[in-house]
Amino acid sequence: MGRASSLKLAEMGMKVVVVDFNQQTGEETLALIQDQGGEGIIVQADVTKSADVQKYVNTAIETYDRIDVFFNNASSSGLRSEHSVGVYSASKHAVVGITKSAAMYQKFNGLEWVVWLTRKKSQM
Repeated sequence: MGRASSLKLAEMGMKVVVVDFNQQTGEETLALIQDQGGEGIIVQADVTKSADVQKYVNTAIETYDRIDVFFNNASSSGLRSEHSVGVYSASKHAVVGITKSAAMYQKFNGLEWVVWLTRKKSQM
């Protein structure tokens, strides 16, 4: 879902910051973007670590001066608390929080969209 969305955003002319825990899959996504004539960068990040989340926000702003669209590809189970998945749930709440914070910061610089893509737990 994230790769297909990244490719579509690049096809629409957007510069894409590919954020992936797995460096190799992120690089593969970036290569596909570039193969279709798009532009982007990759930031390896673990969204369970707030420093990594801040890193990809900062890298996006440092590279492209602003963020026009935030696209989060997160499962819906992370948007509520569930027994035995506390760390996972907390990390997803952190992504929601940093996205909202960055959107507030960027709203004066022309942030246009914040997109949340979720899927049902049964689809995971």
